[in-house]
Amino acid sequence: MRISTLQYFRDGVSNIQNARNSLGLTQQQIATGKSILTPSDDPIRSTQILKVDEELSMNEQFQNNISFAVSKNRMEDSILGSTVDSIQRIRDLTVRANSGALSDDDIRGIGVEVEAIMDQMVSLLNTTDGTGEYIFAGFQGSTKPFVTQAGGGYEYVGDDGYRSVEIAAGDTIEVSDSGKAIFVDVSSANNTILTSKSSNNSADSSANISTGIIVDQEAFDAVYPEDFVVEFNDPLLNQNQRTLTVTQRSDGSPVMGTRPGGYLINVPYQEGQIMEFNGIEFFVAGSPVAGDTFFIESSGTESVLDTVDRLATVLKLEDSNSLILATEVEVIGRATPGRPTTTLAGNYVAAQRITVEDASTVQNVDIAANATAPAIALALDALNGISASALPTVATLDLTLTPLNVGDLIEFELNGTQISAVTGATNAATWANVQTAVTGAVANLTSINTSGVFEFTESLGNNIEIQNFQVVDVPGISMDVSSGIINGDTVSFTITGTDGESVDIVYAAGAGDTNDQLLAEITTDLAADPDGPAFTVSQAVAGGPVELRYTGDTDGSSNFQITTFTDTGGDGQIALTSVTGSSVINTATSVAATSLVNGTDVTVLATDTNSTARFTGFIGDPVTLLEGSGDSSTVAGRLNISAQVGFEISSNVVSGFGGLFTEAAADDEVVNDRFQESISRVLANIDQAMESILITRSGVGARLNTLDSTLDLNEGINIELQTYLSDLEDLDYAEAITTMNMQTLILEASQNSFVKISSLSLFDFI
Repeated sequence: MRISTLQYFRDGVSNIQNARNSLGLTQQQIATGKSILTPSDDPIRSTQILKVDEELSMNEQFQNNISFAVSKNRMEDSILGSTVDSIQRIRDLTVRANSGALSDDDIRGIGVEVEAIMDQMVSLLNTTDGTGEYIFAGFQGSTKPFVTQAGGGYEYVGDDGYRSVEIAAGDTIEVSDSGKAIFVDVSSANNTILTSKSSNNSADSSANISTGIIVDQEAFDAVYPEDFVVEFNDPLLNQNQRTLTVTQRSDGSPVMGTRPGGYLINVPYQEGQIMEFNGIEFFVAGSPVAGDTFFIESSGTESVLDTVDRLATVLKLEDSNSLILATEVEVIGRATPGRPTTTLAGNYVAAQRITVEDASTVQNVDIAANATAPAIALALDALNGISASALPTVATLDLTLTPLNVGDLIEFELNGTQISAVTGATNAATWANVQTAVTGAVANLTSINTSGVFEFTESLGNNIEIQNFQVVDVPGISMDVSSGIINGDTVSFTITGTDGESVDIVYAAGAGDTNDQLLAEITTDLAADPDGPAFTVSQAVAGGPVELRYTGDTDGSSNFQITTFTDTGGDGQIALTSVTGSSVINTATSVAATSLVNGTDVTVLATDTNSTARFTGFIGDPVTLLEGSGDSSTVAGRLNISAQVGFEISSNVVSGFGGLFTEAAADDEVVNDRFQESISRVLANIDQAMESILITRSGVGARLNTLDSTLDLNEGINIELQTYLSDLEDLDYAEAITTMNMQTLILEASQNSFVKISSLSLFDFI
């Protein structure tokens, strides 16, 4: 085999280069401390290193998430702790206020302090984190969750969401809680209410409804879970007054109020005026506009802020809320809320025993329920040491807010006497007609009309009773001879009322026939017919349209027909227009009729306006009488009573509940009972709110414990991953140095061999 000189050179250089590369790699490994410098050095271990790096990176993110979650939960825990402290302070103040050892001024002072603590609580509940997001707003982090309402109280505008972060593979934990779940949806110890405004209220409105309080739990429980609607009416329909109406949400029926008494329909609006019905007390504040709507909803939950707000109301306004007023107002002389009969309506006098005492005797007299002032005065005046007499009874009927149309019949019974008056073309004419109808109608009763407000006075002190108020809409039609009726034609038609009255109208048209001739002919035929008085005919101006009205049926649903219209000329036409409060229908087509022509029959219907009237006693708020409900109300006379020196007079029934007299101690006792009842409800709800917050706080504590243990676990995993990574990529220096020394020796040997081989020549062997 022959070996060339070139091959010797190539092999030598190659060996030197390989030795140098191996040495260089080892030196680089020693310099970096890494056993693998490129994936090609060890593909399998390189893949393992990449996987471990990814796990370390993910674990680092989990560690950051844990730190974030710990920070958020610690902040929430701190806020909840401060909130619990505030609620506990409020509870302590409430117990103190209910101790019976404080004056009214002291109690009101506690109310002011409770209000201040509530402001602090609102600030806590609206706390933001380090990023500026609200902690208890759910997903609406940029929105302040608890906002003040114009009428008092607070509205939650966050949502139900809660945020979470991943702290381990497939394992998440919450970093926030919804303020709604913690502070709003708190189970109430008793049935309660939530108040709100409609989202459809006008942007021009500044009105809002108060939080409201329950002042009579039994009365409210009787209607629970009914909801109620408070709606503001159009002032143009109520004598340019802003009024409100309260109805049941389920069926739209009107609500019977106790403050003011009667149906809460078209109640004149006074900002901040307290209203009460079914044990619920509320008010509206601000400037509402027509159509503004508010809701009072039955609820089994109560916001902690609503609870505190109601407590502040009970404490701070003790001297002016209904808990006190109920035992301070007079009962004699007040109008009763509407009832089906005057017997049920009563006059606010409860069955009771009156006791008169002096140093040696005790006298008792029993008073029957709804007894009249003269009867009570007679019984009391018979007792030794007592002088008693009945004062005149005064009551007011207000028709200024009652919707009326020309020709309507205003009807009611006044002390059993039927009163009926026709609505005139003007308010003044209407009031005059009513005044004429009531004058002299009832013995010992006089009336004064002041622009639609009628003040009745019964001189002997007997009850003034009113019942069955209604406004009967009288159907009417305007008839205008428009064309086709000429000299010599015969015109005929029949008018028939719902009570069976029927009158035939027949006349021969003269030259230049006008509405005046139509008026004359109808007037003549009505006068000649026995049923004619059931109809009236009039003309506003000479030559103008003729108005025909039917007054024979007064049950509130009257109508009349015009049938068999005939014009022998064939093309006669009388234009028809319904008057206010009526509608006219073509009997054949059931659509609105506009004219009478041959073969046309029409029906003229009354349009029921569902009117109301206001009835007021000498003292107190007016009640609303609703048309068609059979409402009755009663006002009793007042009493003038005096006791001689040494005699004391009292009743076993408190004045605010139908009693005539009572000792101050008894009044205080009843007031205290109702006050304590309200405080007991508040305390129970405070305990419910405290429990809700403590449950949430315990959950936050459990999350913090979980985060601590997860943090320790992740740190252990991190150490294991780091160790494994070190095993995979860190260099064994002792082994590497030995290898480097060996590689250096090999390189030197290769170089020396190359030098010797390169100096050889074949010429040396020739």
